[in-house]
Amino acid sequence: MTVLLIMGVLLGAVSNPDYAELSRVFVSEQLLDAVSDTGEEQTGKDGVFVNLKKSYDGRPVFERGMAQPMLVFSDDTVANEDSDILRFCVYVETDHDTDADGMADLVKVFCQVPKGAASGKYKAGVIYDPIPYTAGTTDGMEIDKVYRFTPESFDYDKLYEAGEKRQPRGELNTTGVALKSDYSDWYYATPGEVVDLGDTLYDYFLTRGFAVVTSCGIGTYGSEGYELCGMDLETDCHKCVVEWLAGDRIAYTDFDSMIQIKADFSNGNVAMTGISYGGSIPFAVATTGVKGLKTIIPFSGIASWYDYTNSQGVSLRSEGDYTQELAFNNSGAAFGDASWVVGDENYGALLKQIRDDEIKAHGDYAEIWKSMDYTRYYENIRCSALIVQGLNDFNVRTRNAVNMYSSFRKAGREVKLILHQGAHTGLYGHRIKGEIFEDLMNRWLCHYLYDMDNGIEDMSEVTVQSNTDGSFLEFDSFGAERFTQEETECEDKPAVVCNQDYDSFLLKYDELGELSMDDYINGLVPGERIIIDTGFKPGDVIFGVPRIKLRLQADKDVRWYDAQADTSLEFFGDDYLMDNLMVSAYLVDTVSEGEYYPAYLPVKQIDDAVPVRNVDTFEIGQGHEDECVCEFVQSLTDIKVLSIGNMDLCNPGKGDDMSEYTKDEEFEFGKYYDYTLFFNPMYYEVQPGHELKVVLMAQDLYNYENIYVSSPKLFGRKYSFEVDDSSIVLEAPLLK
Repeated sequence: MTVLLIMGVLLGAVSNPDYAELSRVFVSEQLLDAVSDTGEEQTGKDGVFVNLKKSYDGRPVFERGMAQPMLVFSDDTVANEDSDILRFCVYVETDHDTDADGMADLVKVFCQVPKGAASGKYKAGVIYDPIPYTAGTTDGMEIDKVYRFTPESFDYDKLYEAGEKRQPRGELNTTGVALKSDYSDWYYATPGEVVDLGDTLYDYFLTRGFAVVTSCGIGTYGSEGYELCGMDLETDCHKCVVEWLAGDRIAYTDFDSMIQIKADFSNGNVAMTGISYGGSIPFAVATTGVKGLKTIIPFSGIASWYDYTNSQGVSLRSEGDYTQELAFNNSGAAFGDASWVVGDENYGALLKQIRDDEIKAHGDYAEIWKSMDYTRYYENIRCSALIVQGLNDFNVRTRNAVNMYSSFRKAGREVKLILHQGAHTGLYGHRIKGEIFEDLMNRWLCHYLYDMDNGIEDMSEVTVQSNTDGSFLEFDSFGAERFTQEETECEDKPAVVCNQDYDSFLLKYDELGELSMDDYINGLVPGERIIIDTGFKPGDVIFGVPRIKLRLQADKDVRWYDAQADTSLEFFGDDYLMDNLMVSAYLVDTVSEGEYYPAYLPVKQIDDAVPVRNVDTFEIGQGHEDECVCEFVQSLTDIKVLSIGNMDLCNPGKGDDMSEYTKDEEFEFGKYYDYTLFFNPMYYEVQPGHELKVVLMAQDLYNYENIYVSSPKLFGRKYSFEVDDSSIVLEAPLLK
């Protein structure tokens, strides 16, 4: 009878409710002794099982390939001696001296470790979130003050100079460091905000025995060096943290004592995860092939900073620059006092150099962007990936997730892609085919961090949430193989778009209030847009990357609409004036005038969020409140943007590989050229009574606030383009 019970549990097929609580125990790749609910030891040749109702003994519990709640949760206000979770900070030593102080930069790392792992009862798998914002940001500070008076150029090679390494004078273990830890080290105030390095997203995993690590990275508050958004040295500093967790790098307990600490709580297996900027770094580190990184789970992450900031040769932002602004936003290490007064002019020169190089690229794939394109290094990938992306995310667009997915496929590594109907967000608390996402992530992490044979690798390669009923559909790969050519017809004759002066553009926004892209498209009139009718039919499912082929000519009369004396205009020069001319295409779903339909729609464009409603709760663990189970909610609308494509009039005749978009030919105004404009990857099923249209215009409506509000004078040009309406061919990947 005992043997039968044990086999039943191993197969996850126990039907007798009296034994439903029996669970497998896994510690440091060994099964440990435990006690059944009868108080007797029950040991099969493959393992031992324990009743979850028994008290926590410091070791993790696994049932059906998933980690179960095994400790009492307490937040980071509780002293370590009174908590099942130890919290402390360490400082990992990198190889480079970016701030040129002579010493290799130290990077601050915040650790949350179950006491059982710290005391040696088991080794924990580690979840590592590298989100830079967590250390405190410089919101409200004026970036111009940093580099306005820094005319000197900056030599990037200086960043790569090796710093002197420290010599350890002693060593402490995890418990010793935790008992000496200071609460103010991970919970503190910076100008304008209170910072807590602990992220409640991971409480679920802490209660189940995982260790959770956060590092905001080089140049952030509490670390040394320069914040280098997107650059390889930023990637390298996070690679160093993984190496420490895998036992291959030194960390110190503080800046001065030279007491080293090893990650003695770690089993050497690391998973990196995060959202947005924090979801970009895991992919970047994966492309280094670092030992110890077993898997990544990026949410709305950036695969290439060029693809985020530009598209097909055109900048999506006012001046063509961006990464130095995000670096500045997180550059706490460069500030010299409590008022965050900049104390490092050298860093100001670096930021200005990055800004200048990105602006001078004019939206093209220049060297500065090439260095921040992680997809170029796909051959180094050695880990797996579970990639999560919102289909309604127009901030970090779906192109980035699909490029990550393609990189893992080309590298021959295990990869899964989940596309949901949300926007710029994760999937925490949502159900996928009846399973809470945290539980799915739990199974994924147990497989890759604890070698659990739980079948998670057998899930479909691509999972997509339907736009009609919210159900999740499964596919063997991304995208339909069948491309169809849709009949098209221009509603406007002649088909001409004029890029109006942006004073009028902004005035319309002010009159209509805070609008979404969808609202604004409804208010456009002939001369501001071209509407192209398509031939999609009810039941058509677009799955992949649609593209539109057309012939365009640009008006010869391109000029700054505002001739005010602005020194920045001199910086741009005539070559900028005659380049970087945006054409935008919006694939939209519409219905007859006066009608509305339900759709997954961001409430406000700048919120990047589709509404949700709470439908249930689920357990985090003892000592923690239950969390809500939620689902995305449809809103009524008469128009919805499905996908966006942007390109430069001055870069004709090129394909979907962004590295092709270099300015290497002369462009003649008044001459027709052939273009292929690629939309972002999408999934959408056409409903009865709906009409899909393509709207061509000059503006990028999503980024209007960046372009037109922050510095309209710098970007204010007037130009027009004309379409040969007989040339338009819309090609779309359709499922059968």
